[in-house]
Amino acid sequence: LSDHNLPQFNSLEALRIRNKTKFHIPFILVSGAIPEQYAVTMLQEGANDYILKDRPQRLANAITEAIQKQKSITEKVLAEKELQKINERLKLVARATADAIWDWNLKTNKVFRGEGFQKLFGYKLSGDNNDLESWKKHIHPDDIVRVSYGMEKFLKSKRTNWKEEFRYIKADGSVAVILDKGIALGDENGKA
Repeated sequence: LSDHNLPQFNSLEALRIRNKTKFHIPFILVSGAIPEQYAVTMLQEGANDYILKDRPQRLANAITEAIQKQKSITEKVLAEKELQKINERLKLVARATADAIWDWNLKTNKVFRGEGFQKLFGYKLSGDNNDLESWKKHIHPDDIVRVSYGMEKFLKSKRTNWKEEFRYIKADGSVAVILDKGIALGDENGKA
C-alpha cells in the first residue's frame, strides 16, 4: 500500500522501484485526493488499484483482488519456466540419442527433428525440412501409400500408439529400413 506523498519520493517513483524487482508485489495506491490522469498513469505503470482515503470500504476487496491476480501471474510464470525446462530437456535428449526423434504439431503441421535425423539419414535440419510432407517425400515409393494410409487411419482413431516399418531413402540415395513409432497426445475428446 502506498500513499501518494511519501517523505523522500512520490507513489509513482515507489511503483517504478517495485516494477524493477523480479517479484511482482501487488501495489495499491491510497491517497486523499489525486488527479484522475495521475490515477490512470499509475494503473498504466502497473499499479493494481487506487483507493481514495474517503472510501476505505473498497480497500479489503482491492487487496484480495490484487493477491488473486498476483497468484495467477506467479502460477503463469512458474508454468512457463517449467515448460522451458521441459523443452530444454527434450532438446538434450534429442541431441544425446542416436535415434531420429521427431515431434509433429498437428495444428501447425510443423515437425521438430532431433540431430539423430541428420546423422542417420543425411538430411539437414533446416526450414524447408520441418513439415510432414518433407518426411513423406523420402519414404520409398512402394511404401508411401501404405504408410500414409496407416498414419491417417491412426490419427482418426482413438489409439495412442502408432508403429510402422518402411523403407526410407537417405540423402545419399541409399535405403534404410526403419521402424517408426509414435505416441499421439489427445485433446479432451480423444482426438490426436
